[in-house]
Amino acid sequence: MTSHTEWDLHTTGTEVGQAFDSAIRGKNIVITGVSPASIGATTALAIAAHGPGKLVLASRTRAKLDAVHADIAQKYPTVDVSSVLLDLGSLDSVWDAAAQIDAFVDDKLHVLINNAGVNDMHRNPMTTRDGTRLDRQLFVNHLGPFLLTGLLLSALKRAAEGAPKGSARVVNVSSHGHRLSPIRFSDLAFEKPPHGESIPEAERPSTTAPAFLTRLTDPEGGYPGFLGYGQSKCANILHASELTRRYFKDSGILALSVLGYLADCQLADGLAAPHAKDKEAGRRLWELSERMLNIQK
Repeated sequence: MTSHTEWDLHTTGTEVGQAFDSAIRGKNIVITGVSPASIGATTALAIAAHGPGKLVLASRTRAKLDAVHADIAQKYPTVDVSSVLLDLGSLDSVWDAAAQIDAFVDDKLHVLINNAGVNDMHRNPMTTRDGTRLDRQLFVNHLGPFLLTGLLLSALKRAAEGAPKGSARVVNVSSHGHRLSPIRFSDLAFEKPPHGESIPEAERPSTTAPAFLTRLTDPEGGYPGFLGYGQSKCANILHASELTRRYFKDSGILALSVLGYLADCQLADGLAAPHAKDKEAGRRLWELSERMLNIQK
C-alpha cells in the first residue's frame, strides 16, 4: 500500500524525492541500468538532489555512464558520485562490479535499486555454471541481479545495523509484463512449444493476454520473446519477496518490487499476478538460482 495515495501518473520523481528527503540524505545508494533519458538516470538525478552519502551508478556502457555522471556533477557538484561498469550477462563482470561498489560505499549500502535489464525478442539461450540452459532474458534480468544482490548483502546488513527495520532496502524494477508467464521450471530456455501440453499447467503462459504478446517473436527460433520477458519480470518479484522472507526478520533488510514504467510505482504486492506471489515458487527459484551460480551454503 503506497504511503502517498494522492500520487498519480503526473507525480514527478522530484516530488517523491522531496517527500522522502530524510530517507535519502546521507545514505549510500546504488542504481543499475543508468543511461541518459532512462528510468535509471531520472532516478539518479532525483536522488542526487537530496544529498545522498555516496551515489553509485552502474551500467554496461561507459559512454552512457559518463554522460549521466557528468550531468549529476554539473547539477549537484557536492554529491559524491561514482560509476561502475556492470554487464549482468557476465557473472565475472557482476563479481568485479560488486567489489568496486563495496569499496566505494565502504561496505555500507543503504539502498540497491536493481533497474538494469534487457528486452530481447530473439532466441539466445545461455548456460549457467552448473550446466543449466536458460533464456537470456532470465539470465540478465534475474540471475545477474540475484548474484549482485547476494554479493552486496554484507554491505546491506551493515547499513541495517542499529537502524529501524526496513532502512536498508533492495528495490527490483519489474513490469506489468510479469503477468504473461510464470517461471517455467521445466523449460527455463523456452525450448518447448510455449503452450504445449508437455509444459505443466502451472507453468503455462497467461490465457488472457493478447495474442500479440504470446506470439513467436523469433519464428525461426520458435521463441516467444514477450513470454521470456514476462518470466524474467516474474522472477524479479519472486526474488524480492523471498529476500524479505529470508532477511527482514533477523537482518532488517526489506526488498520491494515496483512495476516499471508506471508513474505511480505502486508495490507489486498489490498488483502482482497470483503466480508472482507464489511463496513455493519463490523458494524454488531462490534455491535454483543458488545452484545455477554454484553458491555454497
